[in-house]
Amino acid sequence: MQNNNFQELERQQLEQRTVPPKIKKGIDAQVGFFQFVGNLFELFIPKMVDLFANRMSGGNNSNAAENGISSSSNENSRYPNK
Repeated sequence: MQNNNFQELERQQLEQRTVPPKIKKGIDAQVGFFQFVGNLFELFIPKMVDLFANRMSGGNNSNAAENGISSSSNENSRYPNK
């Protein structure tokens, strides 16, 4: 089967296309940074929102207790194991 000239030209251009190492390294660093920031949002933001919502409402703390957030002054004492 005979290749179309445009298909052959496209194949040649794809073979010649390379990304300079400096640009690739910069893109990889940016992607890594955004993954890090995304992980921070995923891990900490929901707990902070729960904490602020419970502090502002002053009501039921069961959701905060389930997430490891305590609001009682006895639970936040300086020496909790005493």
